[in-house]
Amino acid sequence: DQVITFSEHVADTQAARLFGVPRDTIQVVPHASPDLQDQLPFVLNRGKTFESIGRAANILRAYANKTFDGYLRDFPFEDVRYIAVSTQDRVTKNLRVVADAMELLIREKGFPVKVFTTAPLHFGANWTPLPGFVEASQTQFDFVSLPDIPRDVHAAFYHCAAVAVHPSIFEGGHAPFPFYEAVSVGTPCLVARGPHVVEFMESHPDLAAFTFDPNDASGLAALIATIIADPSEAIKRQQTIYARLARRGWDAVAAEYAEAATAHRTTI
Repeated sequence: DQVITFSEHVADTQAARLFGVPRDTIQVVPHASPDLQDQLPFVLNRGKTFESIGRAANILRAYANKTFDGYLRDFPFEDVRYIAVSTQDRVTKNLRVVADAMELLIREKGFPVKVFTTAPLHFGANWTPLPGFVEASQTQFDFVSLPDIPRDVHAAFYHCAAVAVHPSIFEGGHAPFPFYEAVSVGTPCLVARGPHVVEFMESHPDLAAFTFDPNDASGLAALIATIIADPSEAIKRQQTIYARLARRGWDAVAAEYAEAATAHRTTI
């Protein structure tokens, strides 16, 4: 009887136009703000300090020592500038653009940076271009996978990062979850301008400076270098956006779901 979507663009272009759902039966219920700060109690006021980054790096190393190969077990996460990419390797997630940007930064501009991603790398897979690119370019020690990490390790993964990037060309909600997650623990985030972000910017135009064309690796590389050179202004502006978004709680989301599920019912 009723359909709920996270965003107007999904309601209009997918539910209504593609699947023929009557628009007046679709309720748009935007999500609230994910927050990882409670996973890192030593992070105060969503900020970074030398000590907090060191403690987050210890969390990463302790987990890597139990789970991953020798390369990461004593890795200096607090000293190496890296890009955090938290997503799966699907076509719409567009991870290849981050790999291209990384290669431009390292090999053409001499800008030392790594990418750590939560996406598994399936070498030999033909349904994604990313593993083949990493293998052919021999960047397996620059584009590194840390899959299936627990929530506290995930928070530490973001906190130690120089910048987070979410290159997805499509999401069902508004600002993608990695934006909220990274900014909640003090790391600025760059997001691709898909329809979800375009819709988000109608209400939050101040995000525009932190978006990029999802097909432009060179533009992304330039943005990454700029943010890493001076993250303080970026995180200040992004945390202003985050504070505005955080006024909407998950209790409001639950109430709107309940209203959508019950408002159409009539008593016989």
